[in-house]
Amino acid sequence: GGNIPAKSLGEIANQFNINNIFVGLNYSYEAIIDQDEQNEYLQTVGDMLAGKTHILVGAYDQCFRLPYNNMECFDNFSDLNDRIIKI
Repeated sequence: GGNIPAKSLGEIANQFNINNIFVGLNYSYEAIIDQDEQNEYLQTVGDMLAGKTHILVGAYDQCFRLPYNNMECFDNFSDLNDRIIKI
């Protein structure tokens, strides 16, 4: 997630043909970079994986608009867990 550069995450997912990834953008990560940088991170990952990999985004407190249709945001563990079970 946030500790791995976006380009590296995209390259790894492409190299191994990953179907699903989880990117955590929680409070501690938000404290390091601002919302614009988080959006840029997701845009970069999305540019590299659009249409190939489903991206689950964990957010603290509230979800925000995501740049790609293959991204889903979860602001609580229960909803995220329910979604992961369906995969």
